[in-house]
Amino acid sequence: LTQVVAVPTRGDNILDLVFTNVPRYVTEVKVTPTTLSDHNLVQVQLGFNMINPASQGITPTDPHSFRAVNYHNANFDSLSSELSEVDWIALWALCEEDLDSFLELLRLTVLQLTLKHSP
Repeated sequence: LTQVVAVPTRGDNILDLVFTNVPRYVTEVKVTPTTLSDHNLVQVQLGFNMINPASQGITPTDPHSFRAVNYHNANFDSLSSELSEVDWIALWALCEEDLDSFLELLRLTVLQLTLKHSP
């Protein structure tokens, strides 16, 4: 991940961070004072249309990925409840204590439950 805020956001410090895995999509970062907070306002402009990315030749998002999740409509209470019921120790044992295998299984488990609770 790349952090794209390069100027102070509170006093002389960069406290408000924005991370991306595709930094070339970020075309502009603005940091401006605001009366709403003691932190400055951070605005990030992307170089493509998020509403209709197909119109600009951007590859469509895989519908079975975290990027496809509509977090605004997610039921976080049920997601949290179901995640708390997962037997993570059993999954670790299932992976024969191989960290890479477990991390992939963890990612897939969280993704599956996230998609289930985010219509």
